[in-house]
Amino acid sequence: MPDQETTSALRAVSFQADIKPLFRASDRAAMQKAFDLWSFADVSASGTKIAERLQDGTSPATGHGQPARSPCSPTGSTADPGPDRRT
Repeated sequence: MPDQETTSALRAVSFQADIKPLFRASDRAAMQKAFDLWSFADVSASGTKIAERLQDGTSPATGHGQPARSPCSPTGSTADPGPDRRT
């Protein structure tokens, strides 16, 4: 029988539970003119552009030159999540 860690690793990713919480209300407000970061359809349609902008630090949601706060690196590692996301 798989342990809890293995079961968690095999769990499907959910937009509502796993992706949406990566975006703060201030991120959503900063991007609202282009798309809604809390909308599955909008994020799905713009996912590549969102990831690119977060990676290069040009997203209005992160502020120019700021590191990404979401797991967008090719290696799957995450950058510093920012003070409101640290545990």
